[in-house]
Formats: sequence, structure tokens, C-alpha cells
Amino acid sequence: MPGLGQSLKTTPLRQSLAKPLTGRVLGTRSDSSWRRPERFQKKAAAGGRFSQVAAAGGRFSQVAAAAWYASKAAGSQTLRARLRGWLAMTAAAFQMRRSRSGAAVQTRSRPPARPVEGWSRRVAVRSAAVLAGLSLFAGVAVAAGGSGAVAAGGSGVASWWPDLLQDLWSTIPKARDLSDTLLLLGATTFVIPVMKLLKTSPIIGFLLIGLILGPSGCNLITHVEMARHAAEFGIVFFLFETGLELSVKKVISMRSDVFGLGMAQFVVTGALIAGFASRIAPSLSAGALVVTGGALAMSSSAFALQLLRENGQLGTRYGQASLGVLLFQDLAVVPLLVLVPLLVGTPGGGSTLASALGKALLKAVLAMGLICGAGHFLLRPLLYFVKRSGSSEAFLSVTLGVVLLSAGLTQGLGLSDTLGAFVGGVLVAETDYKHQIEADIAPFRGMLLGLFFVTVGFSLDLRVLANTWLTVLPLLFGVLALKAAVVAGFGLSFKLSGSSSVQTASLIAPGGEFAFVVVGLAERLGLLSPATASLLVTTTVLSMGLTPLIAAAGEAWATKIRSRRGPSNVEGRDQFASADMDRVRKSKEGFVVIIGYSDMGRTICNMLDAEGKAKYIVFENDPANASKARSRGLPVFLADCTKREVMENFKIGEAKMVVVTTPRRDTNRAVKAIRQFHPKLPMVVRAEDADHQRFLETWNVKAVVPVLISVRFGGAVLRNLGYPEDEIQALLQEQLSIQAAEAFVAKEGTAWINSLGRQQHWDKALSALRGFASHGLQRNVFMYGAAVAACKRGQQWVPALSLLPEMRLHGIAPDLVTYGAAIAACATVPEKSEKQWQIGLSLLAAAVAEAALQPLAVPSAVKIYGIAIDACSKVSQWPWALDLILSGMPPRRVVADTICYNAALDGLSRGMQWHRTLLLLEQMGGEANPNSVSYSITLASCGFGPPASAGKVTMALIEEMQARHISPSASSFSAALVACERTGRWQLGLQLLREMKAVNLRLDAACVSTLLGAMAKAQSWDWALHIFRDSAHQGLHARATARAAAIAACEGGWRWELSLRLLREPGADVDVVAFNTAISACSRSSRWEQALRLWPELVERGLQPSMVTFGAAASAMGEGQDWRVSLQLLKQLHLGLS
Repeated sequence: MPGLGQSLKTTPLRQSLAKPLTGRVLGTRSDSSWRRPERFQKKAAAGGRFSQVAAAGGRFSQVAAAAWYASKAAGSQTLRARLRGWLAMTAAAFQMRRSRSGAAVQTRSRPPARPVEGWSRRVAVRSAAVLAGLSLFAGVAVAAGGSGAVAAGGSGVASWWPDLLQDLWSTIPKARDLSDTLLLLGATTFVIPVMKLLKTSPIIGFLLIGLILGPSGCNLITHVEMARHAAEFGIVFFLFETGLELSVKKVISMRSDVFGLGMAQFVVTGALIAGFASRIAPSLSAGALVVTGGALAMSSSAFALQLLRENGQLGTRYGQASLGVLLFQDLAVVPLLVLVPLLVGTPGGGSTLASALGKALLKAVLAMGLICGAGHFLLRPLLYFVKRSGSSEAFLSVTLGVVLLSAGLTQGLGLSDTLGAFVGGVLVAETDYKHQIEADIAPFRGMLLGLFFVTVGFSLDLRVLANTWLTVLPLLFGVLALKAAVVAGFGLSFKLSGSSSVQTASLIAPGGEFAFVVVGLAERLGLLSPATASLLVTTTVLSMGLTPLIAAAGEAWATKIRSRRGPSNVEGRDQFASADMDRVRKSKEGFVVIIGYSDMGRTICNMLDAEGKAKYIVFENDPANASKARSRGLPVFLADCTKREVMENFKIGEAKMVVVTTPRRDTNRAVKAIRQFHPKLPMVVRAEDADHQRFLETWNVKAVVPVLISVRFGGAVLRNLGYPEDEIQALLQEQLSIQAAEAFVAKEGTAWINSLGRQQHWDKALSALRGFASHGLQRNVFMYGAAVAACKRGQQWVPALSLLPEMRLHGIAPDLVTYGAAIAACATVPEKSEKQWQIGLSLLAAAVAEAALQPLAVPSAVKIYGIAIDACSKVSQWPWALDLILSGMPPRRVVADTICYNAALDGLSRGMQWHRTLLLLEQMGGEANPNSVSYSITLASCGFGPPASAGKVTMALIEEMQARHISPSASSFSAALVACERTGRWQLGLQLLREMKAVNLRLDAACVSTLLGAMAKAQSWDWALHIFRDSAHQGLHARATARAAAIAACEGGWRWELSLRLLREPGADVDVVAFNTAISACSRSSRWEQALRLWPELVERGLQPSMVTFGAAASAMGEGQDWRVSLQLLKQLHLGLS
């Protein structure tokens, strides 16, 4: 049989009917969309010209230039076509240049093959360098704009290089907006590897890049202010991430560092700097002195905390003290900004200052109250709801929204946005999602914070430094020494050790980014002169640039102090580590990382907990499972362990072993991610089958156990940890006994739910299911499947569908039986709920498509689709069935079989879509070959087609069945006879009877009734009587429907006496329809007396008259000549008239 796509081109009728049927599956593209543009056909001439230039033996750069102009002269008007030609021809020139030494190359020996791993690493490094260079080159080229000659070596290069840049600039006018981005990305790509290679902080590299690209350097950045505004988000994300590492209790415990050490440092340092400034510059006003002291007393949170994080020292004592000082400075920014306008000379004096500070304090309290209240009551439910959806994009959007909303709220109330971000991070740290959120925002924080350091380099004005360096340098070193001395002195008084005081002083001594804000505001209000403001900004930028060097010097000095006092004074670095991680890392046996807290993961945890086995930490993506485990005090973290940030935070590389118990897709992702960063870390991974096992073993997995019993898998984990075999066997027996008891309870519970469902008590079945959880018993997939089946029997599709997400919430994956029962429940929805049914079925189909390819085999997935298609067909939703059969299945793994197609054909037949039925039958093939059922459904649908073509189509289908060697069954001929009956083609029915006899099929009662119905519609009473008598001679018991059809044929032929004879035959099986037809036949022949006499016969046989009977009797009475006789007859029959 030809394919469906081919058949659509045969006739205009099928071509027009196929459009609504096939959609995108059978749609074709216009040929014009595949034509190549004419500009790509003009490169032959360019290639000829270029070959002449290359043959001239010029330099390679000149050859490349010739290639560019050759492609330009070829007529290409777009940059893409021109660049393609240029690159292609330049590559050809390079190949020709190499071919000059071809003979020498051929005589050389071939070098040995390099290892694949090393070769790929070198290729990756070179590719990264090339991409970075291209980005930087493109940014410089676009920023330069092609204006002016570009210095280049050689007269040949100098002659074409400016023209090339000018051509690029004129062709890509929109690239000017991308120049800043290209420059910064290219520079960042170079800076980080180079600084790591030099073992120097990347902050220095960022500052140098900002200095070179900024206004005082090459001035290549066009939108400097825009870059500065974007860089401010880097500090916001950085402070939010810093808050994630703390908690409310830890912040409260830092109150002495914040309001003690921090306040002392800010007030005393500001006062001393203002006092020295009054001596050095007596012309400064009192307001200018206050601004100068407050601005220079600030420190950089971004620089200091970044250095602490890079060195892993944020959890140390001096890291805690530094964070406390920085937090107070963030709080002090607000009153300082309020104070600056009042220092200009606003009337009102003290009352105005007190009022402004009071308002600032009120705003601070309001902002903190709003953030803390929203975080306490709304944050945890919101994160739980979004995480439960399983969408990583939605979770990332909520995370970014939390960061920006907390920062924007404080900024809107006049406070520091970084303060709000920090408080938001502290609140998020109280939830179970801190580790996942920390991994999600890490890329944003790193990129934007690097941009901030670059913008700090923008602020350094080399011209001001060159003119005032004799003033700047003494001021710089004086401020650094003064701040360091104050912090170190107060540190000792706040019970910091000598080494911690020195390290804290080295981080707090440099200036901070808030000095730019304060000084800028004072300059705009006229409180500071431009020269003084520029001097303060330059000093602050230089001090910030020296932060890594000062911190390194402080670390070296602190190391000497600790070495003198002995190792007992070395302070811990994990003071802020959680209790769970402390318990795990202090284990002598080492710790195990478990990925996935399903049934198998819980079993492994129980076995490791038994008798003090190895400690462990668990990563789980399901928030419900993680929350329940955390409530029981288990070290279960809601985080994605495949991210590098999570691996570093939890130090997965130090684990003794990693155990993976997740489904196939998640397992593969976890193994690849861990092997990328820890190639030698021992791993025990659960495989679903032998193919999965062989795939995992290619990733150097130590042990892959493809079993379904979790206890056996736990035994394999213990063996790889090195425990004795006798202990393992004893523990296995204990766990097997526990699981056997739970299995018995689960089996009895499933039987109970099934019995309630068979009794139509779906509500009691749901109550029983949820009652197991209240008694602490584990529910399994069989219990849920029984509950879904109970809802299906009770025609409750909404509760049935609601059980599926409930299963996933409790970590239970629905199986084939559960999905089948849920889909079948959708078919019981009444017509008034059609819209809701469509929504439920669409969601269910998507869930089936996802789940069927994971834990189930492909044949099971096909069965699920067959159930879904059958459900659509039963409720006359043939478009849904057709969509599932044509486009709903994943194209690479699941292919619809014959059962699926038959279900879709049945839906089309129910919907009277005979033309679509024929087209879908024609599309069947491969694994979905049509059978007798397929043809039977199609033959029955032909009855809804035009009578003129129904006969031909029916006989063609019968012949096609024989050609395919598909023996027509009795049901096939019965379906064909049904089509004949609907269209009134009784002659075709006789032909079908002969075909049945030819294939030795016995005529059944159903076929006889259908054929007689067709003859009744055609009023062929003689053939009807012949068929009826012939069937009786063959020993077939005449059904009531067949006798009624024969009587109807006699009625159409005005043979009322034959109708009465058929009706009154001894032992005849008749029904009300037969009596109605006989009454009509008598009435039609004006035999109204005979018609009315049939009434008592009907009553005597125990049949109930219908409205049709009353109508036929009334029509017969109307034929009577005397209405009184009719009325008297009715009275005698005790019917009466109402």
C-alpha cells in the first residue's frame, strides 16, 4: 500500500481532506524556502581572481586582503556572504602556502599519536584562547570604528587594514552597541587564567583591565555609566550569597562585632581622619571634614569578602570580625547620606538633623520588618511550591526575584541595597534551599562582581594621579596606616588574638565603594570642590587596588605571630560549618555521599546508621522528601550535586565513596558531572538494566549493581566500603525481615482498597489510602494504583488525576497500571465537563510521555499510549486521539503499534470521520500493520460516507484485505453490511453474502439483521423475505430485529398481509418495533381494523406500548370512516382518552 504522503497527491479530494488530519506531520514546505540565495552563486569568479593573487606568491596577510576584496568584488552585498567567501578563500591560500613544502612534508616520519585526553585538553585551551582573542579583537575593531589608519607591520598590511576596518564598521552599524560587551568579555576571558597562572588574585587583573579600557586609559568603553550601574548588581548578589552562609542565630551572635567593633572603628577612624584633614587643609569647612572622614573610614565589602571566600576564611574568627565591621558600615551609609545635605547649610540646624535621622531610623526598622516578615511567612512556602514543580527555570527566576526584591525594598526606603540583599540571604539560609540557591546565583555573582572590579579601575584618573601624586601618596599611606592601627587596637580589646587583629586590619584598612557615593553627593551639593573630590576618589581607588597586596602582607604577618605563640593558638576555619557537616567530616571511617533519597536511598542510610557505620550526607531534589528527612535530624540537603559550586561547598572530593540511587537520566547526569571534576572518586551506582550497566562502566564506575531489591544494593555498597562479609550478611537478613513485614502490610492494604473500589466506594478507598500514612505505614505504587482504579469505577476523574502528583510528591513513580487507570478514568467524564477533561488529559498525556521513557520499557509506553487513545475515542474526542497517534509519541523510541492505530480508527469511526479513517488506515505499516479489526472499523465507517462511493470503497477494502492475505472475519463482513444498511445499498449486501460463502464464513444472525435493515430502507420486500426464509433454513434463529426488518420491508412494498403473517408465525420472536411496523403497514393499506386488532395481541404478549405505538394506532383510527366506531373500539380496549 502506498504511504499516506504519496496517497495525498493522488486525488484532489484526499489532498483537501488531509490538511485537517495531518497537521505538521503531513505538512510540506514550499520549494522556494529551500532555494539558495543567488549571492552564493557568485563566488566562482571571486575564487578565480583570488587564485591569481595567491599564485603571485605574496605574503599571507596580503593574500588574505586580496581574498577580502575578491569576495567584495564578487557582488556579495551582505557581510555574512562576504565573510564566508573570505574565510573559505583564505583557508585555500593557507593550504596552497603549506603545499610549497609538500615534498619535504611527505618524506617526514609521522609523529606518534597523542593521547586523546591530553590532546582534547590542549585543543580546548587553544580554542578558548582563540575565542578570547577574537572577542577582544572584535571589540577593539568596533570601538575604533575604522577611523584613521591602524598601525600595522609592513606596507602591505598598512595599505588594506584601515579599509577593512572601515568596511566592517559601515556594514555592521549595530555592532557599536556590542563593543563594550565584546571588550569586557574578551578581557575577562584573559584575566582569570593569567592571574591564576601567576598565583595572584583576579581582582588585580580586573582593576588593570578597567584602567586600560577606561576613560583614563585607551577610552574604549563607550557606556561607562551603564557599566557601573550593571556592576552594582555584583555587590548585591555578593552580599546575598554572604548572607546565605549565615543564619539568624549567627547574625545575632555577631552583635558585638557589628555594634561594638564596627561602631568603634567607624566613629574613631572618621574622627581621626577629619582631625588630620583639618591640619593639612585648614580651608575645608566643618561639613567637608565630616564627609572626608566618613568616606575614607569606609571599607570595601566586595574586595574584603571576595578575598575571604577565595581563601576559605569567611568562617574564621577574623573573618567573622571583618564581616561585622563591614555590616555596620553598610548601616552607617544611610545616616551619612542623610547628614550630607544638612551640612550644606540648611536652616533649622539640630531639629532638622534629628528629624532626618529619626526618619532614617524609622525607614530602617520598617524595611527590616517587611523583609523579615515576608521571608518568615512567604519565602519557605513559595520556594517549596516552585521546587515541587520540577522546573529549574522557575526556581532560578524566583531566586533572582528574591535577591532583587530584598535589595530594591531597602533601596526604595533610602537604605543600602546591599544591606537588603544581605538580610534576604540570611532569611533564605534558614530554609532547606540555601545550597541550591547558592549554586544558582554563583554565575551571576562571579560575572557581575568581576565587572564591578573593572569599573573601579574606570574611576582611577591617571591624569589626576600624575598631577597630584605628591599629595595622593602620603594621603593614601596615612589613611591605610591610621585605619589599620585603629582596627588592630580595637580588635585586641574585643578579644581577638594578635594574628586575627592583624588580618582584620589588613582587610578593613583599604577604602570602600560607598565613598564614591558619599563624595559624589557632596560634590553635587557644593560641599566639596571638584579637586578635593577627585583627590578623595583617586585615593580610595588606589587603596582598593592595593587590597589583595595588603591582605597578603597581613596574612604573612599573622602567620609569623601564630608561629611564635605555637600551634595551640591556630584558630579553626570551620566555625560556621553546620552541625551536620561537622558530624560527617569528623568521622574516622570517612563519609559517604548518597545522591537520591528514594526507597533505595533510605535503605542505604538505615544500613549505614546501623551499629555506627560510616557517616553520610544525602542530596535530594524532592523538597517533600528532604523536608521530612531534615525534620528527623538526618543530613539530607536539597541541592543539585551536579553543580561545581555544590561539590566545592560540601567537599565531595574528600568523600570515601559516592552512591547514586536516582533514575536513569539523573544517574547519567550525576556520574558525568562527578567524573568531570573527580575522575578517581569511588562510586557505586544503581543501574536499571544490563545496557545501562555497560554504559556506566565506561565512566570508570567502581561497582554497578543492576538489581531491583534495595537491600542487595546496600550490601554492595558495604562491600565496597570494606566491611566484613559476616556483618554484611547479618545486616542484610535484618533489613530483609523488616521489608518483608512492610510488604505483607502493603499487600493486605492493596487488597482492601481494591475491594472498596469494586463496591463503588471510591471515597472510602481514598480514606483508606491516606489512613496508612497517619499510622506511619509506607504507601506504595500498588496502593495508589488500586485507589486510582476505584476512582475510575466511581467515575471520579478529578480525584483520580490528583493522585498522580501526590504520588510524585511522596517519591513514588506511577507505573503502567496506575497510568492506565487514570487515563481510563478520563473517559468516564460527562459531556458537560468536556473542557476540564481535555485539560486533564493533555496534562496526563504529557506526564505519560515523560514517565513512559524513564522507568518503563518501550512496549509498556506503547500500551500507555494505546490506553490514552482508546480513552479519547470512547468520549468521541477523535482530534485528541489523532494528535496522540500522529505527533504525541516521541519519534525516536516509541512507535505506535496496531492496537494504538485501531483505537484511533475507532474514535474516527465514532465521530463519523470516514475520510480520515481511510487515510489513517492507509498510513499504517511497519510495526503497525493493519489486521482484520482495523478493516472492520474502517468498513463500518464507510456507512457515514456518500452512498454513491460507499459501495466501491467497501468492495475495495475487502479486496485489499484479501491481497494482504488478511482473512476477512464475520465481524468484517458485519461491519461492511452495517455500511450497506446505512447507505441503503442492499445489492452490495447480497454481493457481500456471496463473498462470505466464498471464504466459507457462516452467516450469523447479526449479519442477517443488518442486511434486512438495508433491504427495508430500499423497500425490497421480496429479497427480504427470501433472505429471511433462507436464514431460517440454515438453522439460524431469527432475531426480533431481523423479523422487524423483514416486516418493515413488507410495509414498504404494501404487503400488509405478509407483515401480519410474519408477525403471527408460531414461536416468532417479536418486539414492540415489529408490532409498530405491522400496525403502520395495515394503516398504510387502509386496513385500520386489522391495525387496531393488533393492539390487544401486543398486550397479551406482555409488551409495553410505546409512543410510536400510540402514533401508529392514531393514524389507523384516522383512516376509519366512522369515528364513533373507533372510539367504541378504544373504550372496549379499556384505553380511554384523556
